[in-house]
Amino acid sequence: MKYLFLLISLFGLSSCVTSKIHSIKSPNHPMFKSVLVYASYSDLEARENYETAVVRELRYKGVHSYRAMDIFSPLKKYTDSEREAIAVKTGYDLFLYLSPNGSNTTTQTEIYNNWYGGVSADSYQSLSDVYFHVTLFERNKEEKIYDGSISSALSKYAVMSTVRASMSEKLVDDLFQNKYLLATDPIVEKDDN
Repeated sequence: MKYLFLLISLFGLSSCVTSKIHSIKSPNHPMFKSVLVYASYSDLEARENYETAVVRELRYKGVHSYRAMDIFSPLKKYTDSEREAIAVKTGYDLFLYLSPNGSNTTTQTEIYNNWYGGVSADSYQSLSDVYFHVTLFERNKEEKIYDGSISSALSKYAVMSTVRASMSEKLVDDLFQNKYLLATDPIVEKDDN
């Protein structure tokens, strides 16, 4: 039983993701009550996953938030007046723009004795780091009020949903610490999904 616990503990540690954030903040900014999250991915599934992760973390903290793909259909082109009418109707006051900014992979080779007495090798690549760029804008203003980069270091067994959750948590914590966000909604309990 003791060995089983040790094995489970080691596996749990090996599947960790560590995220760090570096940001430049505007010193004079208001606090925002409602956020529209846009993830700049051409792959709609990736976009949905990242927008969902950030919105989920914002809602855990009591911030009213929307996924851009729920408000603005990715399949439609909007005029400026249509975008503004939707923004007024929705009521968001902060636009959070998240974009991928690169990744690193690690190549590993395992050498072993094969069944025939010879030596064989298997090589594989694994994702080791993921980078994101985050920018905040007040609605209807072009000036950045927050510009940041997030780096997530992955262990060998980490999955992308863990990366998204770690990245989202760091980002939202940084926004709260720097007084960009004001919680107005009831806090949503975290779930395992």
